[in-house]
Amino acid sequence: MEPMNWFCPKCGKSYFSDSVGTTTLVYYPPIWKDGISINPDRNTTSFTRHCYECGASFLIQGCDVGGYKTTEEK
Repeated sequence: MEPMNWFCPKCGKSYFSDSVGTTTLVYYPPIWKDGISINPDRNTTSFTRHCYECGASFLIQGCDVGGYKTTEEK
């Protein structure tokens, strides 16, 4: 997962720590056509983050192909 500027869904601040991260482990062999990968990595990655501003924990989950989403944990 590329470093991104994530924001807490509760307070909107970007001041947090990473916790446990997980990913699926499926091999996607590279297939190239005209210099472009047509079989990119589709493994799902999940990270739990803890906001230092408001104390909320939130989950970032997704992949490079489908994008990432942020979900506040209860």
